[in-house]
Amino acid sequence: MTRQRHEPGVGLQANAPQFMREKPDVLVFTGAGRSGTTILEMLLTTRYWVVAVGELCWLWKSGVSERSICTCSRPVPDCQFWGPCW
Repeated sequence: MTRQRHEPGVGLQANAPQFMREKPDVLVFTGAGRSGTTILEMLLTTRYWVVAVGELCWLWKSGVSERSICTCSRPVPDCQFWGPCW
């Protein structure tokens, strides 16, 4: 089974802001528990172009395998944000 690559912006509405249709820059913060990464995440997400995804280690188990509900009210594989990843 091969993973299909998706072009930036595929699956997004045509009227989505330009920054959402472009290939995103990814910045990863890691740290030990209680190291301040949550505070840093909260500060960065005050900007509308920054998206925080939380702890990605749970995405496959909870989101995809168990079809957990995203904050958009859809199962993760059907979500416009996460869906193109699969």
